[in-house]
Amino acid sequence: MDSIARVIATYDGQGVHRTGTAVDDASARWLDQEIKRIGVTPSLIPFSLDRIDVLTARATVAGISYEGLPRFDAPATGPDGIAARLGRLGGHAEIALVAAVAVALTVPPP
Repeated sequence: MDSIARVIATYDGQGVHRTGTAVDDASARWLDQEIKRIGVTPSLIPFSLDRIDVLTARATVAGISYEGLPRFDAPATGPDGIAARLGRLGGHAEIALVAAVAVALTVPPP
C-alpha cells in the first residue's frame, strides 16, 4: 500500500499534467522507469499534436474586464483580440456574452 501512495504522491508532485507539456513528457519518462523497475518492458510511442494554450480569455465592456472561458469550437483571435457587438445568446450579435455562476468544490480536511 505504501508503494501505491508513493506513486500517487510522486505523480501529483510533478506539476500540471496537461497533454503535450514538459510535465507530461517528464511524467511519461518517469512512468517508463517505474515500469522497468518492476521488471516489465514498456514502450514510449512519440506523436505530434497541435495544442491551444489560452493566455487570456476576457471581455472588456465600457472599460470593465470580465474574465471568461474560451469556447474551443471558435476560431482563435490575434493578439489584439476582436471588436464586435455583444448580445444575447441566440440573438443576432456577433458575440454572445453569457453569465455563469462559479462553483468551488472543496474537500473537507482529514
